[in-house]
Amino acid sequence: MKKILLTLFFVALGIAAGVVSFRSFISVKEVEVPELAGLSPDDARAALGRRGLEFEVQGSEYSATVPQGLITSQSPASGQPVKQRETVQVVISRGPEGQSMPNILGKTIQEAGMILSKDELGITKVISVHSPSVPPGLIIAQTPQPDRDTGSPISVIVSAGPADVSYYCPDFRGMSPDEAGKLANSVGVNLAFTGVGNSVASQNPSPGARIEKGQNIELDLDYTGGGQWPR
Repeated sequence: MKKILLTLFFVALGIAAGVVSFRSFISVKEVEVPELAGLSPDDARAALGRRGLEFEVQGSEYSATVPQGLITSQSPASGQPVKQRETVQVVISRGPEGQSMPNILGKTIQEAGMILSKDELGITKVISVHSPSVPPGLIIAQTPQPDRDTGSPISVIVSAGPADVSYYCPDFRGMSPDEAGKLANSVGVNLAFTGVGNSVASQNPSPGARIEKGQNIELDLDYTGGGQWPR
């Protein structure tokens, strides 16, 4: 008799647990699956999390239209109603299959654009830097580098030519040749002396004029300020 009662107890317990589980299942909220195509995995995970859904990467595939690293497809499809806590699987783009980055070094932005357009590519970011050796407007560097996969966004560095280094011409008048030479060295200009004397009487360019590094400054010497005249 005890065995029969014990058996009936466990049967009743099982039925009660099943009823609780069923009620828990039917009480789970139903939500609509969001559109994930074109999103990054992090953005997709966040979008699903806001609706109580799980995220899983099913695999990857080549795509000529979806940039590398972004989602190409999903299951269940967007707009489909599902229970919360259900998992949505996605496929990640590997970029175009077998497509390598053209070499656009030394090209202008316009020339590079024409080259890239043949492969349905385009420049997404342009950075301009000064260069003492590359003429203005030409591409110094590119990302991705030539012959690498083109899945990532394309950015280039363009030469802005040499940096303009200019400043105001110092006043050399009244200085000795040695003093003028030391000042010229400190500012990076060259001196050309004319005349004879112990002091600078005049100069060209005049004091305060705009000059550039490496420019020649003409200084006319004379005997002033108590200097000795030649005998």
